[in-house]
Amino acid sequence: MRATAFAGEISCWKVVENLTSFERVVKSSAEKEGVIWVPGFAPSWWTTSVAHLISLSKAPGKVACDPDPAGLFIASQVGKVWEKQRISWEPWLMAPSDFAEKENLIPLTEHDFGLLKCFKQRPCSHDSLLILAKWLEKNQKKLEQESFVH
Repeated sequence: MRATAFAGEISCWKVVENLTSFERVVKSSAEKEGVIWVPGFAPSWWTTSVAHLISLSKAPGKVACDPDPAGLFIASQVGKVWEKQRISWEPWLMAPSDFAEKENLIPLTEHDFGLLKCFKQRPCSHDSLLILAKWLEKNQKKLEQESFVH
């Protein structure tokens, strides 16, 4: 919150939910890409801090969460931080084509189905999250992002 400016340019912010994936993305990102870890459902201190960084950089967001029902909610929550600043964001590595062929897909649980039902009843600001929600429902499978996000 004490930051007042950036010395260089930030081309985008990559937000990654899983800590292992976050560490990999930090190592593989370009010099001008900022990388932020989101600890699951973002606490208020996180959203306040990230909103401040975004207000200084005006850089768009790329949000990578587990391709599962909870990840849909987390990505939407994170995306709202950008939307409030009127800066673009997009889900990243959350399209079925990014993971559908993986061998380690996991069956959805009853809890997942409940979350998915709730997600589909809410307004969604990003079509790609709706595409993922439909894929999850149709295939009844999910995946942890550490198995494919690098």
